[in-house]
Amino acid sequence: PVGSSPSLESAMQTETASAEPLKRPVPLKGGWPLMGHTVEFVRNTLGLLERTHDECGAVGTFKLVNKDIVLFTGPAAQEAVFRAPDEALSPNAAYKMMIPVFGKGVAYDCEPARMMEQLGMLRPALQGRRMKHYGDIIAAKTRQSIEPWGDDGTVCLYEYAQSLTNFTSSHCLLGKEFRNEMSTEFAEVYHDLERGIVPIGYIHPYLPIPAFRRRDRARKRLGEMVSEIVEARRQSGYRGEDFLQTLMESTYKDGSPVTDHEITGLLVAAMFAGHHTSGATTAWTILELLRNPGFMSEVMEELHALFPPGEEVSLDLKKMRQLEKVEWAVKEALRLHPPLFVLLREAQQDVEVAGHQIDKGDWVAVSPWVAHR
Repeated sequence: PVGSSPSLESAMQTETASAEPLKRPVPLKGGWPLMGHTVEFVRNTLGLLERTHDECGAVGTFKLVNKDIVLFTGPAAQEAVFRAPDEALSPNAAYKMMIPVFGKGVAYDCEPARMMEQLGMLRPALQGRRMKHYGDIIAAKTRQSIEPWGDDGTVCLYEYAQSLTNFTSSHCLLGKEFRNEMSTEFAEVYHDLERGIVPIGYIHPYLPIPAFRRRDRARKRLGEMVSEIVEARRQSGYRGEDFLQTLMESTYKDGSPVTDHEITGLLVAAMFAGHHTSGATTAWTILELLRNPGFMSEVMEELHALFPPGEEVSLDLKKMRQLEKVEWAVKEALRLHPPLFVLLREAQQDVEVAGHQIDKGDWVAVSPWVAHR
């Protein structure tokens, strides 16, 4: 510091000299020259993450091509990652693979402040009466989806849950006119968009492979579909109770409106945040309950006590908060089968995390799937 005394400088030097040097993350064994552990990552991502923890401990590193990935596991290590500021560990830089999905200038393709402003525009759609409205839609769609079922038969729960959440989320996000008029095409388009999220995308999201070509066609078509709905609403003066209406009425802090391209990207981001996660969690919760019939009977007793069979069921959010054992089942399904198996950040500078030296450009990873087990 300018003007500091010699004694203060001496104390600072002594403190620095006596401090323990930062540890380097333990490197994972194996890997190929130049490629590192890339092949294993693409073929068996979860296996590689689990092996890194088992062989290296709470902090271990593996290599994807020329990128070091540092995996932090356990409460203390993970807390250190998530408490680091975005200026040090940036999610934007690590999720460039999502830019072709959300679109240029949306979410991870923005500066952090701009991204937070965009995501903040969705907040009014997640509050108060809107949540009750969405809940009623979900309940109605669920009853409608099981109405054709007989007393016996077979159903693929994963496919059923994905289809159900597709219908409910498109209705809640884009309104009933979108859901009723474009549901079949939308399901196909969204499927191609979602299938464009593959492990190789972390390394290079613009490779000329079929999955990425279908992804790009789907994103273009989805933009056209959303623009048609937006224009129809503007012409008719109709106002919906959905995410689309919220974004149509939003503006940035500088007063500029949200473009149709940005509306589409933010709707896709909202859908990605809810569709896959809700569908997978619904399927796994039911599957795990079926595997554990003793606990399932307790869940059914709890449900029947609050929502007696044979009575007209109306959604009651206060009652739903009393479903303690249902919540336990959902949380245990999330522990065993977290839909997001890895969360990433990129070091924007040399930084210390949980006593370890992380170099600028390294990726920092947390795996709920590994940590929960």
